[in-house]
Amino acid sequence: MKINSINTYNKIINGQKIRYNKINFCSNDSFVKSENKDLKSEKTYKEFKNWAEKNNFLSEIKNITNSPKNIIGSGFEGITYQIPNQDKWVIKVFKRSDFLKIPNEKPKIIEIEDKSPYLNIGQTIAKIEVPAGKEYSYVYYILKKQNGKPYSVDFEDSIFYTENSMKLYLESLKKLSEYPQSSFNKLIKDIKTITELGYEIDCSNPNNILVDDELKSINFVDINDRLKLKNNQYGEVLYSLLGGNFAVTLAFEENQDNEMLNELRNKILDKYYIAMRNNNVKFEKGMFFDKLTEYKIIKEIPKDLI
Repeated sequence: MKINSINTYNKIINGQKIRYNKINFCSNDSFVKSENKDLKSEKTYKEFKNWAEKNNFLSEIKNITNSPKNIIGSGFEGITYQIPNQDKWVIKVFKRSDFLKIPNEKPKIIEIEDKSPYLNIGQTIAKIEVPAGKEYSYVYYILKKQNGKPYSVDFEDSIFYTENSMKLYLESLKKLSEYPQSSFNKLIKDIKTITELGYEIDCSNPNNILVDDELKSINFVDINDRLKLKNNQYGEVLYSLLGGNFAVTLAFEENQDNEMLNELRNKILDKYYIAMRNNNVKFEKGMFFDKLTEYKIIKEIPKDLI
């Protein structure tokens, strides 16, 4: 059969970019995949593995995580550490699973499939197991590094009202309210991509959100595989942006009528709603989303977004 033309395309299939050739025959068309969707993921892992071997990383990882100066974030589930002298990856240690009954004769690096190798959403690319005796191992996770600094009041400080927490909270809202509309448009696109790829954002702590004031970018640092189907998380992320648990604390402290607070929240809400409309998405009910109205953090959700 005679080939009329060959054109190369990129297509998104199950959240992955696949490169294929569309071969146009004189009588019919067919698709021939020319690049396996896992190749880019494998390349990402190999880049880290080669770097780790070259820099003797496995023997240094315990020293890195034992040094408080390397901590760049701490939450309810885990602690995140910088890796000195490089700017591509970070280490995450989960508090409840940092020491497991996994027998290993020597340290090893285990690949974790990168579901979005063409994007950086702070996802995990590898796991490291370091022997601790004959039957146990320390477990570390390697994540793509996100830029920025923690957004607002830390989870552990959000339960009680203090003047310092209130000051930090208002400062974070003011700074975010001044971000351009394009920052919020990108944020909603990122949430959509994360959800479609099967990841879940931990929205319990506003400091799982990083703000990059230089690029005016809003990034995530706690992305996990979903254990079960949940909602699309637009409400959950908004809950964190408006202060999360500290916003609930303010409700009990009867500080909801603060004029500056309401003005800043409304500026953020306006840009968030516009971004949702621009991306043709809507809220779905969930635990954190329900708190937005239950505690009057938001007076009313626009009907066209439900």
